[in-house]
Amino acid sequence: MSDDFKVPVSDSQGHSVNQYFRCLPGHERQIVKIVSSQRFPYRTKGDLLRHALKRHLDFLEDLQGDEEIPSVTRQVDAILEILHDDEYFAEFRFAMEKLKERVAKHVADGSDPEARRLILDVIAKVHRMPSGFWRNKYLDTIKLEFGKFINGGKMKLGNLTPEEEENDDQ
Repeated sequence: MSDDFKVPVSDSQGHSVNQYFRCLPGHERQIVKIVSSQRFPYRTKGDLLRHALKRHLDFLEDLQGDEEIPSVTRQVDAILEILHDDEYFAEFRFAMEKLKERVAKHVADGSDPEARRLILDVIAKVHRMPSGFWRNKYLDTIKLEFGKFINGGKMKLGNLTPEEEENDDQ
């Protein structure tokens, strides 16, 4: 659902334009209430306004009937789809790198139980994601990276387990 709410600030080349307009004070108050409620995935007023603009442009295009106005909406939709996928991949890569980093730190500090707790908490949160490609990618990657460790095996730091690193230093 939150994908439907996200409209990027710029296109694939980083181009964007500023739009300025006046509105009723009541509209401004409602926008602030909606954004601050955190019920929707809007971080800023601009997020809400971009989403509202996109939805309204789609609405107007659907109303055109036979008198078609030249439109680039479908081109924009295609670009948005690519940008969303790029964003998901970047978030996935960042999350997996951070998880590996934190787990390695806990293991290096001798706190395997804390490392396992973190991995299991992340898995529980991933299970609450909508089913589909990205949820499966997260679960498959976590299982591949941490499956043996979760089941009681030793975690490898780099190419060596902590014990192997200790013996290697001697």
